[in-house]
Amino acid sequence: MVRVSRNLYREAYEYIKEDSAQGNCIVFVSADVDSLCAALILQNLLKADMVAYKLVPVSSYKDLERAKEQLVIKDEDLVSIFMINCGGLIDAREFFEIEDFTKIYIVDSHRPLNLSNVDPRNLQVCVFDDDDDTERFDRVLDAYEAVTYNSESDSNDDTDDTDDESLDYRSKRRKLDKEREIHKTSRHKKREQRALLAGYYTIGSYHANSSAAILYELANQLSKSNNDLLWFAITGITAQYLYERIDTKKYIESIKIFRDDTARFNVNRGDEVSASDDGGGINIEDEYRFIFKLEQCRQIYAHMDINLKNRLRAKIEEVSPHYGLTELSYPSFTRCYGSTCTLSASDMVYAISAMLETSPATAVRLGQGTNTSENKEWKELPVNNTDDEEVNRESHRWWMKNFYQAHDALSKNSPDAVLRGIHLSMETQQAIARQVSAAIGKRVFRRYKTFRFLAINGGPELPMLQHPLALHRLALFTSDVYRASATRQSPLIIASLDEEHNSYLLVSFTGALMFGDIKRNSFAIAFQEIANTTSLSVSLEAIEPTVLYMKKDDLPHFIHKLNTMPL
Repeated sequence: MVRVSRNLYREAYEYIKEDSAQGNCIVFVSADVDSLCAALILQNLLKADMVAYKLVPVSSYKDLERAKEQLVIKDEDLVSIFMINCGGLIDAREFFEIEDFTKIYIVDSHRPLNLSNVDPRNLQVCVFDDDDDTERFDRVLDAYEAVTYNSESDSNDDTDDTDDESLDYRSKRRKLDKEREIHKTSRHKKREQRALLAGYYTIGSYHANSSAAILYELANQLSKSNNDLLWFAITGITAQYLYERIDTKKYIESIKIFRDDTARFNVNRGDEVSASDDGGGINIEDEYRFIFKLEQCRQIYAHMDINLKNRLRAKIEEVSPHYGLTELSYPSFTRCYGSTCTLSASDMVYAISAMLETSPATAVRLGQGTNTSENKEWKELPVNNTDDEEVNRESHRWWMKNFYQAHDALSKNSPDAVLRGIHLSMETQQAIARQVSAAIGKRVFRRYKTFRFLAINGGPELPMLQHPLALHRLALFTSDVYRASATRQSPLIIASLDEEHNSYLLVSFTGALMFGDIKRNSFAIAFQEIANTTSLSVSLEAIEPTVLYMKKDDLPHFIHKLNTMPL
């Protein structure tokens, strides 16, 4: 059991329960919204079954390497490693060098998967898959097995005819002709298999279904789903959709399941919802893909003009066809927090994302400083004291605190922390709008053969654009601007200068012609090739393959090299 299809989720989870009774369990979680939602679902399941675990957030493969040295290798009783959105692209068994009795369970939306993790002979790694395009994946896996394990089949099949004196000349000739034909067919098949494998790995990076949605399906199979887990799954899938990691078709497929469960957990009684105010009732509601006027944007949703909220949808549906405006809204959900406020799924996504990406110094400057999390897991996380240069860097300290603050905000029924996150998100979005508007107006975007490039080297917005999530949002906004202006879409490379460390953070984005469509990102392959074939100081330590770091002086050479590569 290495590739866990949907009908085997429950069986795989039972293995985790059984193994954890004999030893320890570690859960590694990538620092993004979908991963955080998936982790909360898994935590609820493990707690319900009294499975002890340690939650460890990671932002890079360097973090994983450190965790391996301090948590994995030193733990002789470790039997289960769970990886959420951080293990699918590497050979997990080889990376951790685990004992034979330790198993690794991976839920990762990143694609293409490292085929070593789904190798049928690799019994120590289990990958939860969403059954998407199973037939094609099975062909790729068959090719992987054939190329990996049958490379010497030709030599093994050679026949020594020199001693066979009993056959006459014609018989020997027919036999040799037949063997040549078999070898020719075999070589042709192997070339096809190698080409299939090459195509699988070079097709570009993309995302499969939300990890939160996969773990919510597991909760359903275990009959342990509830309103809270449903809201985590809704938030996770909404993040994937808003950040253009899944297309509209996949989003709608998940939404249909969530609609049924919303009706099941929130039974309507007239105009009221039976779910308690404390628990937070969930409602089905369309969300707009644009913003209200500035005066309304500055207000909490619950305090906005009721007439505007009630009349806006009908008015838009009436006039939008006359202006060629389509898909201005999409099906989504809201959650009521008693009489305090009502928050939409997109509110949660933007708030949690802002909490993850905003440094404490920037948050304080924006008037949205938060208290340090009192989570014991945060305090007990081991630190490699020999790596003083990196540990002392603020950027490697605050992101983990942000993770636990976002974790607390998402898991609590009080909306206070989320509302702070919404204000942070609004400030960041305004900074992004100013940055993009200025860059386009001043023609700062540089047009290359296969992409557009923007380097952010200074200005008041720079401190807010020092995190991959923030740069990804900037790329999304830029893509929307070009869509609206009917400008031909080109992939984007956005670079943000880290003045303190004299380096750049780069994010690549390949926007489709229309929102709701997905275009695979081939930059990850190009980044890897440049790192392997040049002496440029390119760091591919980020979990997200479309993100990299480099020294400031190497940026011009990197962009020049990238421009010469076919994408």
